[in-house]
Amino acid sequence: MSQETLHLQYGINLHADHVYDQYQPKKITAAYPDPEANELREALAEYVGVTKDMIMCGNGSDELIDVYIRTYAQEDKDFTVAVAPPMYYQYPVYAKRAGAKSIDLPHDRSKITPELVKECGGDPKNTAIMLDTPSNPAGDMVSREQIIALLDVGYRLFVDEAYYEYCGLTVVDLIPKYPRQLVVSRTLSKFCAMSGSRVGYIIADPAIIAKLHVLKMLFNVNSDGQARALFALQHMDQFHQAVESLRAAKEFTHDAIKKLTDYELFSSLDLFVIFKHKTIPSPDLQVRLRDQFAIETYLFDNFKGHSVIRVAVGKTPAMQRLTDALAEIA
Repeated sequence: MSQETLHLQYGINLHADHVYDQYQPKKITAAYPDPEANELREALAEYVGVTKDMIMCGNGSDELIDVYIRTYAQEDKDFTVAVAPPMYYQYPVYAKRAGAKSIDLPHDRSKITPELVKECGGDPKNTAIMLDTPSNPAGDMVSREQIIALLDVGYRLFVDEAYYEYCGLTVVDLIPKYPRQLVVSRTLSKFCAMSGSRVGYIIADPAIIAKLHVLKMLFNVNSDGQARALFALQHMDQFHQAVESLRAAKEFTHDAIKKLTDYELFSSLDLFVIFKHKTIPSPDLQVRLRDQFAIETYLFDNFKGHSVIRVAVGKTPAMQRLTDALAEIA
């Protein structure tokens, strides 16, 4: 009998589904959802420590990234998006779709300074720097001092804090000082295991929220997504416990791969393990894991100059299956 496929290719939290065991989905869905997600925005504002008018909810943070880029691209034909690969790959995709320009910054984020952004073609007059920090999937940070330096010379910053709960570092408190420049986005997908429910939110000065609201779809967050998000916000302690389980499974996986001398490991977000074989090309390794062991992985063609395999950190038995397969291939 063939082995059931182990899906590790998606960037999802595989350790927190159990938190929703007591969640009761809405039974009546004939009514439209609240288009402004008022109850959810109030809860998020309390969670973040801001006022409700500084929050806008979206169909995942994807919608909000798209709305942000389209808003400024419509205002300025020279609007430019600056990104630092490897990062969330949709930033330049949304820029291209909106007719905006995009420029690449070095992958070494410690080198991102106002001078470097200008050397790369970014003018403070029309450039927004998209910074996922920690970065996806490497987990690299941009320091608070770097962010302040970029804001001080006039750059717009869209700081993507999708993994805020994993690191606890934020720049939300800087919004009052830079109300016309700084937007912070977050999502419930990663920490609260809600990738399928599509609930993200941005935090910004009320004037920017009003500007972005013009392009927001009317009923962009469905009723069940809003209700599930409210449930999640009431159970954040359980999600923190799930992260400890995730980190233990990642440590187990790293330790097992380190013993396999044919592999090289790379630093990454808590959610991922990134590696490559020292002699087998990563595309071939991906195929062998799929065809021989029924394990689906994600191929990252250019991860800081390397072709690598990225896997989501599953429960320890799943990661044991992966490392057993890697040992057999080695």
